[in-house]
Amino acid sequence: MNTITGLARLTDTPELTKLPGTDTSKLTMRLAERKAKPQGKGDNRQTHNFYSAEVFGPYADHLAKSLDKGSRISYRGELDHQTWTAQGERRGKYVLRLDQVEFADPRRTDGDEPADDGYADAPAPAHDREEQPAF
Repeated sequence: MNTITGLARLTDTPELTKLPGTDTSKLTMRLAERKAKPQGKGDNRQTHNFYSAEVFGPYADHLAKSLDKGSRISYRGELDHQTWTAQGERRGKYVLRLDQVEFADPRRTDGDEPADDGYADAPAPAHDREEQPAF
């Protein structure tokens, strides 16, 4: 297994569902990861990469109670390639299948919001399957 680790912020409220015909929970999340993108001499503008991520089983139920839009997490998992056919075209995307998630936000003791770290202004990605490029 290839292991992927990272630090990201949730762009939406996670969605908890059950796999069809089972009692197995599935938590689906969208993650934004900040990247420095060199633009030229001395100019390092910020850009963001967006990922879909999934967690399964009782761990998904546990995380669904604690995570919300804007939560910062560190994660470990593997990359999973999913394919499907839509309108006669073969489509696909990569999804992070996470097996470890840790909360990366500092604990709030005074009720204040944490300092802005640049994620709030990240553009929202298009992430519907029909909007993914065909290959």
